[in-house]
Amino acid sequence: MTNLTLNNEDYEYDTAEIGFSLQVKVGYEVGGSNFLTGGVSRRGIYIYLTPTTIEEGSYEGRTYKTRVISIGGEHSGLKGMLLPLKRKNARKLEEIAAQLDPMIPEIAQLAETNKRLAIIQAQEVVEAL
Repeated sequence: MTNLTLNNEDYEYDTAEIGFSLQVKVGYEVGGSNFLTGGVSRRGIYIYLTPTTIEEGSYEGRTYKTRVISIGGEHSGLKGMLLPLKRKNARKLEEIAAQLDPMIPEIAQLAETNKRLAIIQAQEVVEAL
């Protein structure tokens, strides 16, 4: 894969190294109740589109990066189910990430203007598997 990188069992892509960035993540969610929204999520593989700001700093000669995630408003994120699963399947997650990898920059660019359409585009790729 050239665009998505594996990070703590999820595949991630950022549109920028520093400053405003749209994070695209493909990962497994165990599902259940969401106490923040009051909804219920199903178990499966999801795509997450999250607007973030990446800041760089230094402390005692060491540099670090922090990620600030926007919640609510015009810069809120969105997630969409790609494949319902009864249990976690790392091989299936890797297969879906590999299929989406070439399209991730295009999906990220589309998500900057229309997140819902970007998720639909990703879902269509997975349905074709």
